Amino acid sequence: WVDDILSCSTGSKNQQKVLDKVDEFAQKNKLEWGETKCQVMQIGRKVKVPTSWQLGEKTISNTTSYKYLGDLITSANKNKQNLELRENKVFATTRQINTTSSSNVMRRVEVRVIIILYEKCLFTSLINNCESWTLSKSEEEQIDKIGIKALKRLFNLPTKTPDPAVIYNFGQLFTTQEID
Repeated sequence: WVDDILSCSTGSKNQQKVLDKVDEFAQKNKLEWGETKCQVMQIGRKVKVPTSWQLGEKTISNTTSYKYLGDLITSANKNKQNLELRENKVFATTRQINTTSSSNVMRRVEVRVIIILYEKCLFTSLINNCESWTLSKSEEEQIDKIGIKALKRLFNLPTKTPDPAVIYNFGQLFTTQEID
């Protein structure tokens, strides 16, 4: 089985030619494509787009998004859904850290240890693959809010606590500053 292959072309005719070449390569090398994961995602203007494509004997369909190495890539090149998935992951990890640190033994853990857990567990999962992102202003604001909200939850701070105060007191940067 083959997974995570990307081919690029311009126009429907060229796309079908590329798919034919890909299938030819697969047959020559005795590879089989996973039909459920094989899809075509068109980026840019959508003019007379076929709804299905032939990959050898298999019929594959169009998609508007694809999950690749943890990132959700969309044909509109927007990160909204990707950031929502990451936010859910961050808050699940926040719950795990809070549950762990609430035990009798961990209650004496210093703030620094929780900051290290934030940096090593939460923050890294939030910005994983960020070098491939093109963020709009609203997406930048959203990702900054995710990071600050996670810090507030880790330390059980009120949601109304000013964001700059959280950043300053915990010695952190805004997420977009870290990405830059």
